[in-house]
Amino acid sequence: MNRYILSKDAELDVLRALDYLESRSERAAMAMERRFIDAFIYLSEWPGTGHTHRDLPFPDIKTWTVKDYVIVYNPHTVPLEIYAVLHGSRDLTSVILGRLSNT
Repeated sequence: MNRYILSKDAELDVLRALDYLESRSERAAMAMERRFIDAFIYLSEWPGTGHTHRDLPFPDIKTWTVKDYVIVYNPHTVPLEIYAVLHGSRDLTSVILGRLSNT
């Protein structure tokens, strides 16, 4: 059984991040991919670990930071549902509101 699942948006987020990193350094992209996977597994084992955001009107959403990226997930789902993997410079609130309002 999978410990976690990535939404289609989250899958695209990861692919875009890795493509960007790979354009700079294949080694950096491979290291970041490993960090993402390790974080997904860790969060699936310890889903309450993350942080909540007062500016998000979704009380079940938590975040976890991995280097420059923010993983957005629901700690109450089994398997753990990951909604987004966004660079920290992005406007987290507007992206998540747009994605989760459409579901």
